[in-house]
Amino acid sequence: MTIRRAALAAALLSACAAGCGNQPPPTRSLDEEAARRVLAEALEGWKAGRPHAEPSEADPTLRVADEDWLAGARLSSYAVLPGDRAVGPSLACPVALELVEPGGRRVEKRVTYAVGTDPNPSVIRQD
Repeated sequence: MTIRRAALAAALLSACAAGCGNQPPPTRSLDEEAARRVLAEALEGWKAGRPHAEPSEADPTLRVADEDWLAGARLSSYAVLPGDRAVGPSLACPVALELVEPGGRRVEKRVTYAVGTDPNPSVIRQD
């Protein structure tokens, strides 16, 4: 009887497991115009002196990952460069940044941001 129960339990578990993983992951959409607006919103927030954790007052919350911003650098100017391209559910956007480091030194950098809009807006630096 114990072997029968073990076999029955194994059969039930394998039947349940077979139904769990056959679902494809949800597809993420990319709205390129919305992604460009999200990038501008994040960079304008940085330029205006907003904190890294709260780059805008938009809802849903805009998530940003940029090591210079996090380290306290100020953004004095930026230029979104031509050549953005879709990479999966994100838009890869090249940007020229002019920064002022916490010590006062001015630095120019060319970086690329991965900008997503689905399910929530995000701007992630890709260096």
